[in-house]
Amino acid sequence: MAIKMVIKVRHPRGLPDIACPMIFCDVCDRRIEKAEHGLYMWDAPEGECEEEAFFKGRIPTEMYMVHKGYCADLVDERVPSGYAMTMELSCLPIYLAGNLGIKWKKARLLAAVGEEVA
Repeated sequence: MAIKMVIKVRHPRGLPDIACPMIFCDVCDRRIEKAEHGLYMWDAPEGECEEEAFFKGRIPTEMYMVHKGYCADLVDERVPSGYAMTMELSCLPIYLAGNLGIKWKKARLLAAVGEEVA
């Protein structure tokens, strides 16, 4: 339910150390190394009124980031409804960026330089 930060003592371009946000499985606590190996999952609310409110964005729900297969199956068993909704992990950054109003050019500059760009 959280994206963890890990400090790496390397940089892809040989620059100083960087903080690397990584996603860890909420079931086994191991890193999900490739988006294609993971899902994000959430429990759909039960009942017509709750479901309508949920899909209109009025009811938040916990989200789980998990490995596909065994870990995802365990989340299905643990959520109250007995069946979690799922989405490919590769979709999460796209939806987050859209909901956060990311300006890609500025974000790329910030990530490359590490300081605020006007």
